Amino acid sequence: MKTDLEQLLELQQVTAELRRQRERVAAYSRRLQEIELASKRMRAENAEREAKLGALKKEWLEGELELKTLEEKLSGLRKRSAVVRTPKECEALEHEIATLEEKRSKLEERLLVLMEEAERLEKAEEQKKKEERDFTAELVAERERLIEAHKQSSELIKVLTADEARMLQALGDPIAQIYSRLVTKAELPVVARVEKSTCSGCGTQLPIHLVQSLKTSGEVELCPHCHRLVYVDTRAHSASDD
Repeated sequence: MKTDLEQLLELQQVTAELRRQRERVAAYSRRLQEIELASKRMRAENAEREAKLGALKKEWLEGELELKTLEEKLSGLRKRSAVVRTPKECEALEHEIATLEEKRSKLEERLLVLMEEAERLEKAEEQKKKEERDFTAELVAERERLIEAHKQSSELIKVLTADEARMLQALGDPIAQIYSRLVTKAELPVVARVEKSTCSGCGTQLPIHLVQSLKTSGEVELCPHCHRLVYVDTRAHSASDD
């Protein structure tokens, strides 16, 4: 039959592994959230670029329609100018034609700028989409790996939790209660080996009588300073005595 110390050390190994798996699950969850946020940002940036390109194209199309209307007006005015009879009418038409031609010139310049900007954005969008496809593929692959790792760790946590509960029950009170209290308050190890008369958990020098008692009994006692369960490795002690 195993001693309380042997059971405690085995229990502590289970608790340590349980903590490691819980930390992994937490890390997996954080990374999955980061991936989801990255995907949302990418979609938002993509929508913003598409909206900007769409607005440019819309403005360009509206400008083309306006240019067509100006051309039609200019054509009509030129036809009228060929049949005017008075200098006053001729002057008025020439002024109107000049105004429309100036407006057309500015509109053509604006349309050229819009066209060049749209072409630049389309090229940039094509490159960006390629980068996004590659990035998305990487995220999807990583997400699948994380989900599988999360699942495996979660299943292992269930097994370890059941093992921990079973081992605590087998250990019995009051040691099981002391151990349970310690693992909620202190960093591992809560079952700490005595090294050179010092508690390896907190580094405090232990009273000589306590160390001697631990060597004799081979069981555990409470560290007076950190209240961890301390023990002497009698095998190592025996080897050093030899």
